[in-house]
Amino acid sequence: MENRVIHGEILINSSVDRVWDAWTTESGIKSF
Repeated sequence: MENRVIHGEILINSSVDRVWDAWTTESGIKSF
């Protein structure tokens, strides 16, 4: 059970990192 929670947090963190990377690129900043 704990392993599933940890795995879910890793998946969420990795997708947040990808979104953040996209936002911090030039095109991401221009899209705001």
